[in-house]
Amino acid sequence: MALKRDQYHIPSLTMVAITLERMGNPTMALKIAHMILSLEPHDSNALKIVAELSKSLGKTDDATHYYKKLLELMPHHFVARSHFLLSTNYGELSAEKVRTIHREHGIFWTQERQLPLPNKIPLSDKITIGYVSPDWCTHSVASFLESILVYHNREEFRIIGYSNTMNCDSMTERLKGYCDEWRDIYN
Repeated sequence: MALKRDQYHIPSLTMVAITLERMGNPTMALKIAHMILSLEPHDSNALKIVAELSKSLGKTDDATHYYKKLLELMPHHFVARSHFLLSTNYGELSAEKVRTIHREHGIFWTQERQLPLPNKIPLSDKITIGYVSPDWCTHSVASFLESILVYHNREEFRIIGYSNTMNCDSMTERLKGYCDEWRDIYN
């Protein structure tokens, strides 16, 4: 009804674009969203639609461009930021440019939360690795896991086994021996 009165009614055009996309016509939905942007270049819904449709149609450079425009309007839009960063990995940007973009966004989030961004882990601290599995028993997964656990450098890594295993057996006991800590989490 609104489109009969005003063919450029942006909320109605937005719903048409969303409906077309859901009905399996992303190309026409993209045309409608671009039309919205020609009328209102800062419409966040249209920017989001164009970015997402561009991504799904394999137009990653376009997706990157429109996610960037959306983030200029809504810098704390976490999903748009995540999709923007993902899209930079698949377009025409150089590896150096992608690295710079990702680093800048990491700095953005740490400054927003006033968290320190560590340059490196202190050498005195071991890195803790936790393995979670329901298959810490005689099972093919346990065989693969054992070959990993055996060769961990104990001076650099602290290993925690989280066992969601219902039926423990001799393999369970053997795997426990490769872990610095063991936690039964079944139930």
